[in-house]
Amino acid sequence: MKIKLLFLLLFIFFFSCARESPESQPRPFTVSAIEVEKRDIFLFTHFTGVVRAKEEVKIYPRVEGKIYQKLVRKADIVDKGQLLFTVDRDVVGYRFEKARVESPIAGRVSMIYVDTGENVRPDIPLALVQNDSVVRVRIWAGER
Repeated sequence: MKIKLLFLLLFIFFFSCARESPESQPRPFTVSAIEVEKRDIFLFTHFTGVVRAKEEVKIYPRVEGKIYQKLVRKADIVDKGQLLFTVDRDVVGYRFEKARVESPIAGRVSMIYVDTGENVRPDIPLALVQNDSVVRVRIWAGER
């Protein structure tokens, strides 16, 4: 058994010390040169993202009640301080003046969340006004 093991080790030793094959030596390679040119590089790619107005405001009423008048529609352009809605505070036994809901910024009405006659509270948004003269674009770019 010991002789077989010794013979096997000698066999591995002698054949592992063989000469290098011609394939393991470095091969010569050709180098070519070209003249450098100054050019523009055009690369087009597509991204997925979100475009949002730099300035946007959700409009909330200051009082609880019902929408008495809706004076704007989606996509209307409004000025700062322009009247958008009036809210009727329907408290039994009291007479209140209609509450005014005005736009705090100039821009475009991009969403209206309520209709005339709906009950509203100060935590329910009425509309979204965006000033889209300046926008922010957020994109998701991969490694490429």
